[in-house]
Amino acid sequence: MKSKANNMKEKIDLAKLVKDRLNIIDIIGREQKLIKVGSNYKSLCPFHNEKTPSFTVNMQKQNYVCYGCGKSGDIFSYIMEKYKFSFREALEKLAAEANINIKDHNFSDNANKSRKESAHYHTVMKYIASYYNENLKRYLIDNSMPFLEKKNISLEKVEKYQLGLSNNSNDLEAFLNSKSVSTEYLIEKNIFKVNSFKKKI
Repeated sequence: MKSKANNMKEKIDLAKLVKDRLNIIDIIGREQKLIKVGSNYKSLCPFHNEKTPSFTVNMQKQNYVCYGCGKSGDIFSYIMEKYKFSFREALEKLAAEANINIKDHNFSDNANKSRKESAHYHTVMKYIASYYNENLKRYLIDNSMPFLEKKNISLEKVEKYQLGLSNNSNDLEAFLNSKSVSTEYLIEKNIFKVNSFKKKI
């Protein structure tokens, strides 16, 4: 029989424990020059060459998205993409930074669960990037956007770099719901927020 202490170890979500102890701004800020813009931080994207910062880090949601190349995710996605690490390697690296002894936890069970959760989160962020991209392309059919014209950004570049246009969050919510992504999940993962007027933003 397993001891009560061992059962407690198995119930601990190691990836969540790591994320609770680390701040994505600190992790990315060690390697990227982050500039605070409003409530977010911006920098040149570490995943593709660009001259104008399009890489945005949201401290409140603890995630990042590049509006140039479409890469997005959390601290695990960042480490995996930047260093070409597996999920396990990224987890070990970040656990060490968080002063968490990985041997104190049932790694295999938690890692598999966390890997699936991270993959699902990444898929949801891709859905959002795709939705915004299609929204911008539809808008440009009958409208012009001076900012894009000034930057000499063609429709081909909009498609290539997955640039997007945000609109009513209710439409995005309906789109994600149609992809079997629940509103509860979006709020739980801080992708959506509920303001003081109980409206999702």
